[in-house]
Amino acid sequence: MQIATLMSLFGSVMCVSIYAWRRHWVMACAWVFSGAYSLFDRVLQNVIPTPVVSSFAYLFFSMVMFEIIKKIVNRKKQIPSG
Repeated sequence: MQIATLMSLFGSVMCVSIYAWRRHWVMACAWVFSGAYSLFDRVLQNVIPTPVVSSFAYLFFSMVMFEIIKKIVNRKKQIPSG
């Protein structure tokens, strides 16, 4: 296993634990999918079919985009107009 894969898995686990501790469940789930993608794409190949593994990356990015859009909408609601 390469050092980059280990760092990716370690970073995913750290992000999951930090977001779960702060009770940001969508971001914690997003990082679970990121870690699962790294694990099944680089370490445990041929365990899960390739289209399923590829969907982990799409789920990660869609969950992160959902949170970014949610933050933008919430900030626009807080700005007084006038």
